[in-house]
Amino acid sequence: MAIENDLIPVNTLGVQDEETGKWIPVDAVALRSHTDRLTIEEILDEFSSLNNQNSSLEQSIGNIEEIPTPGNSLSEKFSKEIGQLFSNPMWYGAKGDGVRDDSKALQNALNNKGNIYMPKGKYLIKSTLVVLGNTRIVFHPEAEIIRGASIYCSFTNGYPEDKFLAYEGNGNIEILGGIIDIKGNEIKSNGGGIVFGHARNITIEGVTIKNPYNIHHIEINACENVMINKCSFLGYYHSGTRAFSEAIQIDLAKSYEVFPVFGSYDGTVCKNITIKHCVFNNVGAGIGTHNPAEYTFHENINILYNTFTNLLHHGVSGLIFKNFRINGNSFLNCYRGIYLAWSYDGKMDNNVIKDSSNHGVLIRKTNKVTINNITVSRAKGVGISIYEDSGTININQAHIEYGKLLGINIDCNTTTVNNCIIKYNNDNGIYIHNSATNNKIFGGSIYGNGKHGILITDDANSNQIKDVRIFANNQLNVNAGNVIILKNASKNRFESNTVRIGDMDKKPLYGLFIAGTCTDNIVLINDMKNSGTSYSYQSDSTSTVTQAVNIL
Repeated sequence: MAIENDLIPVNTLGVQDEETGKWIPVDAVALRSHTDRLTIEEILDEFSSLNNQNSSLEQSIGNIEEIPTPGNSLSEKFSKEIGQLFSNPMWYGAKGDGVRDDSKALQNALNNKGNIYMPKGKYLIKSTLVVLGNTRIVFHPEAEIIRGASIYCSFTNGYPEDKFLAYEGNGNIEILGGIIDIKGNEIKSNGGGIVFGHARNITIEGVTIKNPYNIHHIEINACENVMINKCSFLGYYHSGTRAFSEAIQIDLAKSYEVFPVFGSYDGTVCKNITIKHCVFNNVGAGIGTHNPAEYTFHENINILYNTFTNLLHHGVSGLIFKNFRINGNSFLNCYRGIYLAWSYDGKMDNNVIKDSSNHGVLIRKTNKVTINNITVSRAKGVGISIYEDSGTININQAHIEYGKLLGINIDCNTTTVNNCIIKYNNDNGIYIHNSATNNKIFGGSIYGNGKHGILITDDANSNQIKDVRIFANNQLNVNAGNVIILKNASKNRFESNTVRIGDMDKKPLYGLFIAGTCTDNIVLINDMKNSGTSYSYQSDSTSTVTQAVNIL
């Protein structure tokens, strides 16, 4: 049997015929496949084209062998290069199906630090995720972290055994986008969203956090240089005694009870915190703290252009704030709009507070604060209440209207109310009392209030009312007047004001009345013509100083 039919000549370019099985040299017949017939010239043209493509690829990316990333092939090098740019939890086994526990896979990705990308999916976690320093987490808009067990928080930046000091913990962290659902409606144990401590340079932007239980959507404890921007805080559940818990808590490293995540407890406060363009809806309190500390302040706190709606407690709770700004915020149907205590050196501009179930603004033990262009409407408590050792509070161009109680309560010293409109509140427009001293009401209008326009009483002394238009008060028809000075109120000055009876249905009994127990009050250059149904001006005190230039 001849063997030449079974051999393939090694130096002959050819092809095996698919029908006969014989080897046919390419110079004798066209190459043949299932669909195309190619001559040797056409094959050489194809190889030439491929060589040109490889040359073009090499020109684009350089010599593949010169790419420093380890790897034997282009795909292997690219895979490792991308891995250096960011980590994807899917590479570590995350499923993102909302059923299987992805905690381990997510933590393995986070351990790489650098850039972490969270693809679209629902990531169930049953262990708290620890974010190390120099980490940037970028969420797909539909990537969601779901708390699936009784863990204290979803993200933190330290382990229980860590003992960081000051701001030297894991910092330089960014969390961008995504959703964190703490499932407080289902898991009835203390559970929050992001809890960071002892760090600097933290950015949280575009994140939606919802449904914590008893604690905070975000806690920033002993941190410096923090930006929280364009985030949403939705829903809150508690055991019945924690309505005051803030969606964003700004706190100090005071004790394990305050921060039960990691140490140390060195008393470090927060500095340079900015929270802006965020939405708070159906939560406990909005922003702040409920933990005071003696002679200690969180410094440079900026709360800007946020919206607070349907809160169980304060919109902003500014305890131990120093050098702070609370500007451009909107508060609707909150327990209180803004609460300040033990705070110093602040400014609050262009805030709008409507339908508070308690006071609009409550200030106690606080000094050196300026409030500009605030609107407080339909508060069920006092519009603005200032008391308990507060001082140097300046209120400019406020509108306080339609409240159930007082417009402004002043139980303190050195408050100035300048060019404000206080109208249609059910109680007194302004109430100065309890030995309040050296307060000033300058300019503006006070009218249509249910009781007195201004009541100065209970040993209040050395207060000044000047250039104010006061009219049409006593709208509850309770024998009230436009301005009343009672009960040992002394050395108060009433000057250059315009007082009128007004044209509303109910009329004030007095333009200005001073009781006989009051001494050394001064009444100068006022226009009080036709300002009360009983008297335009009546002083029962023999020591009142008046001048004939008062118009009566």
